[in-house]
Amino acid sequence: MYMKTTRFKIGLLIILLFYSLLYIATSKDYPCEGVCKKMSDVSTSLRNNRLYVLGAYQCRDSVLCVMVRDSIPQNWDALADTACMFLRSQSLINYRTVVVNQRQDTLAKKTCP
Repeated sequence: MYMKTTRFKIGLLIILLFYSLLYIATSKDYPCEGVCKKMSDVSTSLRNNRLYVLGAYQCRDSVLCVMVRDSIPQNWDALADTACMFLRSQSLINYRTVVVNQRQDTLAKKTCP
């Protein structure tokens, strides 16, 4: 009887250790570095003091998408120019900027110099 109880406890301990290691292995956060960090900085700069900008993200290779609330009338071409300026400040060259609304309608496009 004592032997069965000990084996049962050891079995439970092994299962618990396995699931603990699995949790630790799959829950690691990876830091945002390189282009990821630069895109994050561009997004932060675009959102700064612009309540209509929801965020910016790299939607395709060398393409920055800027998501906005289009309920507020703005000069979307000027926003695309500003995004290009922030991309240049982060040394991200040869990008295209696309301003889209929440329905993914294109409001402006700009090829950054």
